[in-house]
Amino acid sequence: MPNTPAHQQPDQYGFPPVDDDLLRTMPPVLRAVIKALGFGRAYEFLSLHGGINQNIPKHQSTALGLANDELARLRMTLEPHMDANGRVWMPKPDKLFILTRNAQIRREAASHSITEQTRTYKLSNRQIMNIRADLTKDERMGEQAFARRALQLNPAELRALKALAEEKVAADHSNVIYLRILGKLNKAAVQPKEQSGLVQFDLF
Repeated sequence: MPNTPAHQQPDQYGFPPVDDDLLRTMPPVLRAVIKALGFGRAYEFLSLHGGINQNIPKHQSTALGLANDELARLRMTLEPHMDANGRVWMPKPDKLFILTRNAQIRREAASHSITEQTRTYKLSNRQIMNIRADLTKDERMGEQAFARRALQLNPAELRALKALAEEKVAADHSNVIYLRILGKLNKAAVQPKEQSGLVQFDLF
């Protein structure tokens, strides 16, 4: 198993690893489906059953295309949203779903191989590589809402980045971006060092 953070590892019920911060950005029913199935299987399931007032049976149903453990988890997470007949309106895997899935893929990039992610998310190698490498404007805005991108820098890295920022600012005093970065680097430089000797630099 890859070096996945403890909070992202499957639990005793077999729930797939999905980042809790990302899940909280989703509407309740969509969040419940992703929590139960993971992004890859949720996309497959909602592509077939999205937009339908779907009955979630208590026992295996070949019509849903789910394994017993998947069906059990889905009933568990969707129970608060079901009517008296065990039915719930299923959302479609819309733009928000894709945006959040892509953010999850990028968060896992350091600990999961491209091949592992192609299996998990039911995508091609090329699609995974493009998601890892490319951000649309909407995705950049979404990513900033999901994480502050905290970086851990050692003293040598901090000095090198400060020198680069100072060089850019000296060349163009109106360069607001590098002025902000330099201010953050200066702030990081006066922080108490952690036991590891690293300091935190918040990019956003």
